Amino acid sequence: MDFDDLYDENAVIAWDKQLLLSEILGECRWDFSLRTGVLEFTRPGRSTIEVPAQILGSESEGAGTWLWAWANTASQIPAQLVEASLELRMWGEANGVEVLCAPETPLDEVDGHTLSIVASGMLAADGYYRGPHDGGAVFFLIPEGALNRPLPPALPHVATTFTEAIRQLPIRSHRRALLGYLDAYGFETVQEVPMVRATCADGELTAHFDSLGRLAKLESTMHPRRP
Repeated sequence: MDFDDLYDENAVIAWDKQLLLSEILGECRWDFSLRTGVLEFTRPGRSTIEVPAQILGSESEGAGTWLWAWANTASQIPAQLVEASLELRMWGEANGVEVLCAPETPLDEVDGHTLSIVASGMLAADGYYRGPHDGGAVFFLIPEGALNRPLPPALPHVATTFTEAIRQLPIRSHRRALLGYLDAYGFETVQEVPMVRATCADGELTAHFDSLGRLAKLESTMHPRRP
């Protein structure tokens, strides 16, 4: 699997998580403690939110590069805060995905959002946050369970989120993206190329794809509720 395949597989579930995170945070200021590993969001007129976080890496406007947290020795980041980036590095080394294990990569090849989307999906995180600062930005991964995410959504939400994500994100294979999304939420799927069908207690979703894996038709049927 190459990096583009990884992105397709994880893009929609990461997009879904980011929508919820944006709803929770709204306009906010951020602060992070290297000592405690706590990411703090101050929301004007609302309560402060504190969550544990891992540092994934950083974008440098001056150098024009992405630097993984495990490779950022100058910042003396505690080892326990770079575990997520190291896990991605090991996966990249084992599977030949260079951008996950190269210490530094030009931003015209890949940016922090793209890498964080992949990280969020692969590591089943609750989302990621881009913390801007003078000269660049730091990207944090918020681990699973930190935000008390709701149970897997109903099929109408899945259908709406999927169709919006493939319009907004540079996804090559819609079919791979849908399968990754459904798998992340634990939906049962039946694959009969070029069709994918997902079922749950609420109903059934059927997606038809063309020969390039692009979405041709999406249908959802809800089961009638019992009295």
